[in-house]
Amino acid sequence: MYYDIIYADKNYEEECAFLTRIFKRFSDRMPKTILDAGCGTGGHALRLAAMGHLVTGVDASKYMISVARAKSSTTSGLVDFVVGDVRNFSLPQEFDACISMFSVINYLISNEDLEMAFRNIRRHLKGDSLFVFDFWYSPAVLAIRPERRKKEIWDGRLHIVRWARPRLNPKRSICEVRFDLRVTDEAKLVYSGSERHVVRYYGSDEIERLLNLAGFKVVTTCKFLDLKEPPSESTWDASVIARAR
Repeated sequence: MYYDIIYADKNYEEECAFLTRIFKRFSDRMPKTILDAGCGTGGHALRLAAMGHLVTGVDASKYMISVARAKSSTTSGLVDFVVGDVRNFSLPQEFDACISMFSVINYLISNEDLEMAFRNIRRHLKGDSLFVFDFWYSPAVLAIRPERRKKEIWDGRLHIVRWARPRLNPKRSICEVRFDLRVTDEAKLVYSGSERHVVRYYGSDEIERLLNLAGFKVVTTCKFLDLKEPPSESTWDASVIARAR
């Protein structure tokens, strides 16, 4: 329930500007309809809708979708939010482009699940449409290594502290992260809890192979937010631009 507060510093405007640069460079025309697979609380979808795109956001979390819908009251019908799993949601249309941002792909920890998601996304795209997503790049994850982190946020009266405690499993290309959250309101404890997130990091060859099997061709893989720079051991986040065949 504190998701948007914790990620209030995430620069959605910059990321949507990055998506616009991709569309302008690699598409014959700016996409009108965009599918946001794993949309969360609508951070990207709402901004893209404000730019004039018709956006449909899909997320498995009913809570996330309810927040996104509540935030969408000013978009004049340019955005719709649907509860669904990226592996098997079904919508009655094909889109001009698909995005899947903020490490959605990393939560698909088996090849079978990832290929299923790719195939399902491909099924919802017109031919030659672009599919853009980011992922944890394995050479960088193994070189840099995740570390324990503490994030502290003041939001008016609320004081939020979140500790991230990662554990790497290189044999499985898995990172397990335990998040401990403590929220106080003027020194009174209002929430204390933990979550366990399991994510998989990928190499670009793995991603390309599974995209090919699902009916995509990789256009380019680059450093996140930088089309000119290829991913490297210092590039934790990488972006893929693929085209539906």
